Amino acid sequence: MFPRRSETVKAFKLDAIEMEISRLEKELSGENQSIGFCHNDLQYGNIMMDEETRVVTIIDYEYSCYNPIVFDLANHFCEMAVDYHSETPHVLDYDKYPGLEEREIFVRAYLNSSG
Repeated sequence: MFPRRSETVKAFKLDAIEMEISRLEKELSGENQSIGFCHNDLQYGNIMMDEETRVVTIIDYEYSCYNPIVFDLANHFCEMAVDYHSETPHVLDYDKYPGLEEREIFVRAYLNSSG
């Protein structure tokens, strides 16, 4: 009834995932990571903008801590695939993932921000 373990490993490419996790652990644990005080939950509900003044305010800091800043950026983009107002907020829609230009604009704004 259930596929054999070797078939499951092949079907889900678990061996490739394990190698990718190992590679990422090495790269992301390097000494050349820029550390900063990160929000760690930069989803759309936590980024507010005054329509008149265009001033942006970030709210909801309960997950904030010092972290490699790339984690904050990656989380922000992954959150764009989530629709918290749908009946299935746990299902990610990567068609909503931003294109390169939008990602570059956000990264520049993030890195140039103060505070």
